[in-house]
Amino acid sequence: MRLQAAALALALHASAAHAGSPSCSGTLSGAVKGAFSCTVEAAVNAAGNVRLVIAAEAPPAGVKTLVPAELEIPGPPAAGTHTLKTLVGARASVSTAAGASWSAAKAKRNRGEVSLALESLERERSAGDALTVSGSFHARLVGAGRGKKGEIVLDVTF
Repeated sequence: MRLQAAALALALHASAAHAGSPSCSGTLSGAVKGAFSCTVEAAVNAAGNVRLVIAAEAPPAGVKTLVPAELEIPGPPAAGTHTLKTLVGARASVSTAAGASWSAAKAKRNRGEVSLALESLERERSAGDALTVSGSFHARLVGAGRGKKGEIVLDVTF
């Protein structure tokens, strides 16, 4: 009986933890087209900024690597809109098996465009500096290196 109660408690805990996880999906349009499922991780870093990573579970057909977003948002954590001008760091990229690549990034000379709209950020009670977030991300990726043809528009909701 105790074993069943412990198993039920563990299952309820796992179910509650999973229920708080936001869904995440994205699309690529332009020079490369496709859809993908993703995960979102956000946490407050040592500098007090929010590190937000959107990772594709699997890239669309024809895409070799896909980095939807690696962002550093100035702290403290708060809802709002951010661009390359206001982000501390930003990177999004796509490359194909044929060797063509596109990116948007915060750098000395910014590449492409990035817009992050955070609707909510909540601290996860049991996960230290981890945050549960919801919002959307939009980027215009420009050609990089060989194969600089066209642009890619990347849209993610989470």
